[in-house]
Amino acid sequence: MKTDLTTGSPIKGMALFALPVFLGNVFQQGYQMADMAVVSHVLGDAALAALGCTVAVYIVVVGLSSGLSNGVSLVMARCFGAKNSDDLGRAVTAALWLWAGMSLLVMLTGLLAAEPLLRALRTPDDALDMAATYLRVIFLGMPVLLAYNMLAGLLRGIGNSVMPLVFLIVAALGNVALDLVLVAVLKLGVYGAAVATVVSEGCSVLLCLRYVWRNCPELRPGGSSEKSAASFSGRLRPDMAMLGELLGTGLSMGFMMCFVDIGIMILQSAINDLGTSTVAGYAAARRFHSLFLLALGTLGVAASTFASQNIGAGQWKRAEKGVRQAVLFGLAWVAAVNVVVFFWADDLVRLATGSTSTDVVGAGSLYLRIDAPFYTGIAVLIILRSALQGMGGRLFSLGEGVLELTGNVVFALFVVPSMGYMGVCLCEPVTCTLCAVYISVCYALILRRRKRKDRLMAAA
Repeated sequence: MKTDLTTGSPIKGMALFALPVFLGNVFQQGYQMADMAVVSHVLGDAALAALGCTVAVYIVVVGLSSGLSNGVSLVMARCFGAKNSDDLGRAVTAALWLWAGMSLLVMLTGLLAAEPLLRALRTPDDALDMAATYLRVIFLGMPVLLAYNMLAGLLRGIGNSVMPLVFLIVAALGNVALDLVLVAVLKLGVYGAAVATVVSEGCSVLLCLRYVWRNCPELRPGGSSEKSAASFSGRLRPDMAMLGELLGTGLSMGFMMCFVDIGIMILQSAINDLGTSTVAGYAAARRFHSLFLLALGTLGVAASTFASQNIGAGQWKRAEKGVRQAVLFGLAWVAAVNVVVFFWADDLVRLATGSTSTDVVGAGSLYLRIDAPFYTGIAVLIILRSALQGMGGRLFSLGEGVLELTGNVVFALFVVPSMGYMGVCLCEPVTCTLCAVYISVCYALILRRRKRKDRLMAAA
């Protein structure tokens, strides 16, 4: 199940690695959309709007979790590329400590801040109680969400992207079944939808733990070599240098995603002033927007893992070649997405919401049609941003997150109040285009710096 990305065709290796990651992300989006579809069909537009109001907060949490997971994966990939089993074991131990600390911190912060955050985002009164209930359950299950992402990151770091997909499929199917039972049959409302999400994630974590323990001895705390396996307590003692590296890489990616997602959350506060129908249509459009960008995010993960493994093996030119091929593949995907949106945007929104309201469908399809042509810039942004993390340019990526946050704040405070929903639709295209230019310059600087270093070493 492990994929060594330091040999063979770069694009073939990344494709084999990325396909399971992509399918896993589709299933993850799928069971989030299952919450929306079941709640909308059973409870109506008010409950759908309540879930829509939680999207921005939930995205921040998922962004932090995914960022930490990807950061862990990159450190693991470098150790794997360098064929250093002891460093792999120390990284696993440090990842456990990182998971424990972040789980406790995010869970407590979320439970205390859920309702104040929703009020600050100007959530409509008729949606506030349902939205707060949903978020509290999600935050109580935060250790589970972080655990799955962390375990998936460990497996991806050693090139195994297949098994996380298997566990996620089980979770997705279980979530749909639990949604139907808890929401449609037992009438537990949005509380039932949140419980279904947490319980299904918990099942995937248990399956993942069982697989890692039985089949991946290199991913046991402390490693599998005799040198690192002196005692159980020794396995669980964190290597502070490795923990620092994980914190630096993981938190830089996590905060980068948080900056981006906090900007979306601030924008959500402006959207919530536009009425329930607009909020519901926007929430549905964002689900498909996220689904369309999954391939680009997956390519980003593949490019960063590819770069990390090859840099660990000392193959910078191969890393650069793989990133370039990933960008070209991403642009081809963007062309296909634009065809789908052009012809079927209205149908997609109806499918997601189950709503017959022309206001809901119109708001959702307008967002998709305006945003889709600008996915070209987003493709460049996502893939190069991820590759920079794998190449050690994490501060550049963090700067991009700040830039994107700034753009969303400017639109939320000044553009949306004057332009209304059209300002919402234009926010991401304008902001991401500027960020794509910035990250392209940063990527070129990293490559130029590396080539200068190679010339100096050759001259010496």
